[in-house]
Amino acid sequence: MTKHPRDITFDDMSAYGSVKWAALTLGKRYSWFMRERSRLETAGFPKPDLITGHYIKADVEAWITKRRQIADRVEVQPTTESQPRINPDDL
Repeated sequence: MTKHPRDITFDDMSAYGSVKWAALTLGKRYSWFMRERSRLETAGFPKPDLITGHYIKADVEAWITKRRQIADRVEVQPTTESQPRINPDDL
């Protein structure tokens, strides 16, 4: 868990993150985030939740994942099992 004085949204138990949390999650300073916020939102960055005023952490993390340029490597395991086949003569 990342500690941040007086901001309980940094706790792993919190599903919501503050503006400070969002900025640090992007690896940026609060001032940069506030300056670039509208540009981020234009690029699809989630807006704060209307009720809590905080960001839903899962939405921020999904936005980051969506922006990845290289996908995780997919490993395919060859199989020797044959698939069952339908014999049209048996029908």
